[in-house]
Amino acid sequence: MKSSPKLRLRPLGRTGFAISPIGFGAFKIGRNQKTKYSAAYDLPSDEQVAELLDGLLALGINYIDTAPAYGTSEERIGRAIAGRRAEFVLATKVGETFEAAQWTQSSEAAESLAQMAARGAKGDPKLAALVRERQDLVAEWQKRDAVRSAVVAQPKANTLAK
Repeated sequence: MKSSPKLRLRPLGRTGFAISPIGFGAFKIGRNQKTKYSAAYDLPSDEQVAELLDGLLALGINYIDTAPAYGTSEERIGRAIAGRRAEFVLATKVGETFEAAQWTQSSEAAESLAQMAARGAKGDPKLAALVRERQDLVAEWQKRDAVRSAVVAQPKANTLAK
């Protein structure tokens, strides 16, 4: 069998990460209820998820997009790549979750990050620490945003001399 050429990884800004120009959206490996898809589908087995992720790396795709709203996607990815986490760049989102067949939305990023930290703490202390660090960043951003909003809301002083 002829092997496929691998995608060339590109630097992601100044983060130090090298990322594939094409990513994998992991919605369909973790959620098949209350979706916007017209046709029903079965979730792959854990073995199929591991094979899929191995295949992505073989093609040079190391970027995976997931989210708490993708059902069990984050947990399944975590199990599948546990021994080779450094080979992947994972992106997740906050603000929505899907648990026990219920979709919920939160306007509070910090609240969503706290939920992620709680889930991460169950299996990966490093992930929980990273999420707590992101919580600190979100809190700092919210403080700065509040200051900016207050400055914008202040009436400008009349600078014209009468």
